[in-house]
This record gives sequence, structure tokens and C-alpha cells, in this order.
Amino acid sequence: MFNVYRTSDYSHILMTGKAKGNCYDIFTQNKEKGIILDIVTSVGAFIGLAEIDPDSFFTTSIKRKAVIKSHDETRPHSIRFSPDGSMIAIGYKDSHKIDVFSTKDLTYLYSPDTTGIHGGNLNNVAWSANGSFLYATGTYRMHGKYVIRKWKDAGKGIYEDMPVSTSPISQILSLKDGRMVFTSAEPALSIINEHGNKIFYQRSAIADYRSEHGELLTSQDGNTIQFDYDDKRKTTSRFSINNRLQTGTSKESSPLLQKSIKAAAVVVIKDWQSTPKKAPGTQHRR
Repeated sequence: MFNVYRTSDYSHILMTGKAKGNCYDIFTQNKEKGIILDIVTSVGAFIGLAEIDPDSFFTTSIKRKAVIKSHDETRPHSIRFSPDGSMIAIGYKDSHKIDVFSTKDLTYLYSPDTTGIHGGNLNNVAWSANGSFLYATGTYRMHGKYVIRKWKDAGKGIYEDMPVSTSPISQILSLKDGRMVFTSAEPALSIINEHGNKIFYQRSAIADYRSEHGELLTSQDGNTIQFDYDDKRKTTSRFSINNRLQTGTSKESSPLLQKSIKAAAVVVIKDWQSTPKKAPGTQHRR
């Protein structure tokens, strides 16, 4: 189910019926007679194309134009219309392949060259503002950096790999003059020029506590804790609960502070760090 609103006054236009699965992405292309809407869902890896008429006399109507199933059961992740509205590029969550379809009936047109990509995906796609270039990025890395791949001739020409980020790229959009803006998991917002050179970079003002080598230390009475975080530099800090005071400190540990307990005589706590599992696993010793 999804809802459609007018951007002029944010009034509600349309609510679709219920559907199974998750909707990964929705993108629109304005037309003289309405809105062309492309929808990616998770069940059965389907891609749908619909047309909305928000100005119909009695009620807003939606007309399904085409529905197709993705190749090899790969899961579509992102969709983008070409600037002229004639084509749709699709990136997949579990593949580095990119497909381009016609907006008339979702007829398959071509796939850009993904030679040399042996790991990761290109699940986020974008067109340049003039439609001359097609971009894709995701978890594909080269020399330790996450890459934006850029194809000439709307994706049919040769490609250029641009290593631009130390963290996975979550979204990419086109700007004027060949510039592209993207977000990454640091979290950060970056802008690159047409040559892949970074011309703007803004990290989040919130500290990042995902330190790979950091430790959480606590005093025996629980009043003082020591932790590591990243605020454009690796920082170690101590916080006194009683005094409500945070102070910077060196990496040297204090005999008053103790490391986290990960194992005991009876129970071993495992699978708790950097894992998507809902709860840590335990292993009982005998």
C-alpha cells in the first residue's frame, strides 16, 4: 500500500490497495496527462509501471501499464527515470547487474557493462541531468573505497570507475553541470564533479560509536565509563555519572576501570558485535 499527495498543498490524492511484501523504491516522472509511477516490490521480485491521473473529474485514478518479473529472481532495489522519461534504469539488491527498460511497456532495452565487478552490488542508480550518463553504486569496492561507476551514452558506452567513499553509498542523485550528490553510511553527504573529484563533504554532527578497535570500560561501582568514538578523529572519553561530566583522556587504561565481561565460568556470550541478529547467542559451558 502507498499514498500519493499533491506537492502544492500536500493534500491526499490516492491510496492504493494492499499488496504483499515490501516496497523498496517508488519514483515518478511528470507527464502532461498525469504521473507515470514505477514501483519496485520484494515479493517475487516484481517491477510495476502505473499511470496516475490526479485531475480526473470524479476521483483520482490509477492505471496499471505493465508488470514484469526481474531476471534470475534478483531483487530490484532502486529505479530511476531518464530525464526525457523514455527509459527506466533499475539496480538490484543482490546483483551488480543494471537493466534499462522502456517506459512504454517495460520492454527490456539493454544492460550497461559491469565487467570487472566480482563482489558487491550496484543497487543504487541515477542519470545525469542531461541523460548522457548513467551512474550506479552500492557495495562494490576498489582499492578499499566504494565506487561509483559512470557509463557514457546513457549506459551503452564505456565506463569509468570513481572510488569516492570509505563507507557504503546509500543514495545518489544528479545535480546541474554534471555534479552528483550522494549519501554514505559514515553518515555523510558528498558532492562530486563530473570527473569524480569531491567538491563538498559534510559529516553528521553526531559522533560515530562504531569503533572497530574501541572498548567500553566501566568502574566497579558503575559511576565512570570510558568509550571510544569518531568525530573526524579517533577520540577516547570518560563520563562520570555522579558529576555529569565528560572529559577527554588518553588511550591508557586506568586500574579503576574494567573491560566488558564476554565470558564467565558458566556462560560465554557470543555473536553480539557487528551482527544483525536480534539477540546475542550464548553457549553454556559444562
